[in-house]
Amino acid sequence: MLRAKQNLKVKLPDIKKTLEMVAMLKSRAQGEDREVVTNFLVGDNIWAKATIPNETGKVGLWLGANVLVEYSYDEAIKLLMKNQIAAEEKLAETDSECDFLKDQITTTEVNMARVYNQGVRNKSEKEGKA
Repeated sequence: MLRAKQNLKVKLPDIKKTLEMVAMLKSRAQGEDREVVTNFLVGDNIWAKATIPNETGKVGLWLGANVLVEYSYDEAIKLLMKNQIAAEEKLAETDSECDFLKDQITTTEVNMARVYNQGVRNKSEKEGKA
């Protein structure tokens, strides 16, 4: 549960950044400045400057499992918003499940202590009668 929660906390900012980037590309495509100049990561600490033509109105999104799919800006924004909402809902669900498990662990520990204390009390009463 905690690992799933941590993964969601890492994934959510990535989705938001990607959504912001696609929205920026869409706004640039509608304006006069159709090219985007950026730096991109080539390898470990190796960056290259690139000029991205923004004439196609399409963007590639990594879906996972080495799958890259090309979407129009509107489709990409719709997909990313759906993914963001799903991730936020899953994070909230995972938080509530973690809280439930914490309550169950506390209840179990209290009950174990009560059983142990009752065992000690029964043993001392048995020794007192003998």
